[in-house]
Amino acid sequence: MCTNLRELPSDLSIEEPIAYEKVRLFPLRFNRASHLEYLTLDDAAAEKLVSVEELLAGGSVPTLRVRNRAKDRVLIVDGSTLIGAKQNRVVNLSIMLASESETEIPVSCVERGRWSLRTPEFEPSYFADHALRGKMCRGTTASLREAKEVRPDQGEVWEHVEGMLGGFGADSPTRAYHALYEKLGQKLSDDEAYLKVPENACGVAVEIDGSLRAVDLFDKPRTLQKLWPRLVRSYLVSALYPQSIGSKKIGVKEFLEHAFGSTSESYEPVGVGTTMRLTNAECEGAALVCDSELVHLSLFAKNGAEPRGEPVLPGSEESKAAQPSVAQSTQEAKPHRPGRRWWRFWA
Repeated sequence: MCTNLRELPSDLSIEEPIAYEKVRLFPLRFNRASHLEYLTLDDAAAEKLVSVEELLAGGSVPTLRVRNRAKDRVLIVDGSTLIGAKQNRVVNLSIMLASESETEIPVSCVERGRWSLRTPEFEPSYFADHALRGKMCRGTTASLREAKEVRPDQGEVWEHVEGMLGGFGADSPTRAYHALYEKLGQKLSDDEAYLKVPENACGVAVEIDGSLRAVDLFDKPRTLQKLWPRLVRSYLVSALYPQSIGSKKIGVKEFLEHAFGSTSESYEPVGVGTTMRLTNAECEGAALVCDSELVHLSLFAKNGAEPRGEPVLPGSEESKAAQPSVAQSTQEAKPHRPGRRWWRFWA
């Protein structure tokens, strides 16, 4: 098992960004092929090969049970929200389920006002915004270090959900996080049309208002393509809410160099493989590694983790002013030619 990301025998290229309004996405490409085979949670659930349910009849807030009936492994990405059962949850870290297995997964609650059975099983839903994912990443790393278990601060998650619901005026009697995505549904649907999944990319670095905020990197383009509709909406939600920005700005190349150069800590808390936790002056991050392959890397910048001020609501004058012409948006959203290779990992 590879225990240091710098030892991965891979090439990674940063390509020119695609842009729309406040968002710039830098496509990331591996110049190697991944040999891993797995399904995403969405695909497995759609084919009725996976079911997510409460752990016990009485429920357990921080833990759910996943039954994988597929002969393939199944990837669940951190920040995936699950709707139904006794209350909605969000997955704390990326997990690879073993084939034909039952796994208890760590989650946080994102619907604090309900504890009653709505459906027997959960359905995969939206991705959490990057600020919430960053808080869970930080909390997961801290709890693994201190207690060797995945248990981010539930109160911090609820506080974030309340801030987002209140900021966007999303009404939810049960304080359900997904209500803000429902409120912004048309705006997100319109905007995502200008941010198509970059061809042959395995991931993206996300810049909002000129500040680098997050990175999602997978082992293969197919995974990014499968998850893109939900991922890009989470980036767009973040762009609608002003963020606190640190004084230091950092480019994608430098950000990734520092992340891959960080001292990593390895844990084996859930499913197949290893979760590697990364912390440095610029970011908090985590990498899921299986069979010596990087499956998913998520990084969250420390310079812009907190929503501040009033969000830009759909239909507002600020939103209209930021709206580019269709011709301009289409031109900006076209993928650019690949950039130069800048980083090489050697074992």
